Amino acid sequence: MKHTYKRSLLSIAIAALMLVSLCAAEFSPLNVSAVDGSNTNVQATTFVGGQLASGTGPAVCARGLNSLDVFVQGTDHALWYTHWDGTTWSTWKSLGGGLASSPGVTSQANGKIDVFVRGTDGALWYKEYSGSSWSSNWIGLGGQVASGTGPAACSWGAGRLDVCVQGTDGALYHKWYNGGWSGWEFLGGKLTSSPAAAAASGGNRIDVFVRGTDGALWWKSSIR
Repeated sequence: MKHTYKRSLLSIAIAALMLVSLCAAEFSPLNVSAVDGSNTNVQATTFVGGQLASGTGPAVCARGLNSLDVFVQGTDHALWYTHWDGTTWSTWKSLGGGLASSPGVTSQANGKIDVFVRGTDGALWYKEYSGSSWSSNWIGLGGQVASGTGPAACSWGAGRLDVCVQGTDGALYHKWYNGGWSGWEFLGGKLTSSPAAAAASGGNRIDVFVRGTDGALWWKSSIR
């Protein structure tokens, strides 16, 4: 009787261990099955290198198929970027500047890239890529961006740019380019985060998302 009881306990323990192993395999981030049901596994992380300033994150845009451009604030507080051509990552390149935030970036329909940052003076600055080369100078757009936050940028067509920031009063502010830069537009609200913005390609609608004082996600939409 004792031996039978011990064997039963051992069988239960083995079954429990097998269940844990199956669950671990099912939810392992390095073994995620493709959505289409194929056996293709999705690689969760790939080492890209570089060194990011503490408390900051990357910004990324895509100029086309199999193309990615990633931007970060380096530990020297300059803007650094690397490009993915569909096969390999390029070496990291410094674009200079003195950043005091994570960057925000957007790519226009014509392949042009615009990167926005909070400068050490608290104002908004940007640098542009023409499609073949980077501008030599940083361009100041004024304003005062809240400390610890960064800009969000988007573009719904060639020659059009929209950038949103949290002001020092905690409200949302918006600035756009359409043949020339506008003044700052007050959009109100009370933010507790950097904003995120998106624009429909070929349209004129901008959608901005922020964290509110209640910790919830809030959304504002604008037709231009």
